[in-house]
Amino acid sequence: MNMTKRNPGFYEVLHGRRAIKKYDPEVKISHEELSQILAEATLAP
Repeated sequence: MNMTKRNPGFYEVLHGRRAIKKYDPEVKISHEELSQILAEATLAP
């Protein structure tokens, strides 16, 4: 079976990922948001 028909979201994520080499210094992330991001990241394989 064609994987894109079974799980199109997976391929959107796969092809949409990019490495970030330049960050916007004006963007601020709260301590709470950063903690939540890190908690979610610990679940990644």
